Amino acid sequence: MHPNGEDWGLADHSLEVSPAQLAGETASTVPEHRNDDVSAFGRLMWQLAVDTLCDRSVVYWTVQGRLWSRRWRRVMKALSAQTAERP
Repeated sequence: MHPNGEDWGLADHSLEVSPAQLAGETASTVPEHRNDDVSAFGRLMWQLAVDTLCDRSVVYWTVQGRLWSRRWRRVMKALSAQTAERP
């Protein structure tokens, strides 16, 4: 492959040069983008943030509940062992 050679690229093909053509109809001045889409996207992002916060809160409180439950059981077990040892 010789990128600067005589037979590189489209040099072997005969291409016609034609004049430019104007489009028959004018372009629309109304943008395809609507503010409804932007506000819908904003609402979806807000819902995602709220859902993420709720999920993290549930996970946090579930872990904390299990942790304190386990600690409470240890304390109660230690107290019951102390009261059983008393004469």
